[in-house]
Amino acid sequence: MIEVSGAVDERALTRALALARKELEELGHLEVPDDEVARLQWRLGIASDVAYQRNSALGSYLAWTRAANLPIDFVEKYPTTLAEVTSADLTRLAAVCARTATLGLLGDPNVVERALKATAR
Repeated sequence: MIEVSGAVDERALTRALALARKELEELGHLEVPDDEVARLQWRLGIASDVAYQRNSALGSYLAWTRAANLPIDFVEKYPTTLAEVTSADLTRLAAVCARTATLGLLGDPNVVERALKATAR
């Protein structure tokens, strides 16, 4: 699950919602060039190596792994698994995300309703 949150001024809500809907629609057709996949792998690899040097972070990661019903050796195999990810894998997963994505809005009901109507398709 990916969660993104933030605050948007009432005047910018319609524009922000239209952009979010457009991004979600395009997610199903995502194509990531191989050089971008390599950059993402490097960035994630470095981040995970640094992040799990503390016991508390490693404990949280192990708990997340268990909660996700993944085998515990997933933690040890992560570098290898990450290195094996391809552009085609990302395209396939993005299509699944596009079908199951949910966009939630909190705020003044009248403002939210106007933005939803203005961006309806």
